[in-house]
Amino acid sequence: MSMNRQERRAAAAMKRKIEAMSPAARELAISTGMELHDGAAEFTRARWDETIDRIYDEIAAELFDQHRQEAVKVIRAQLAESDLGQAVLDAEDQSDKMSRAYLATWLGWFAAAGAHRPPVR
Repeated sequence: MSMNRQERRAAAAMKRKIEAMSPAARELAISTGMELHDGAAEFTRARWDETIDRIYDEIAAELFDQHRQEAVKVIRAQLAESDLGQAVLDAEDQSDKMSRAYLATWLGWFAAAGAHRPPVR
C-alpha cells in the first residue's frame, strides 16, 4: 500500500519526533504505539467477525425458513393424498380458526372493558 503525500509527511514528522526523544521515552512511545496498533487491529477484527457472523446468521435463517416452508408444502401435499391425512389437515385448519376466533374475542373483551375474562351474566 503506497502512502500519499500527506501520509508521507506525517510519517516523516513522526520519525523526527521519535528520533529526538531519549532512548527510554522512545522505547515507551514505540511500545505504546504498538499496543494501540494491536488494540485497533483486534477491535477491527472483532467488528469484522461480528459482521460476518451477523450476515451468516441472516442468510442461514432465510435459508432455514425457505427450507421449512418447502417442507411444510411437501408434507401437506402428501397428507392431502390420503383420507386420514386430509382429516388431519382439516382438524388443523379448524383448530387455527378456533384459536383466531378466541383471540379476537378475548382482544375485543379486553379492548372494551379492560378485563381478561368474558363478563359474567
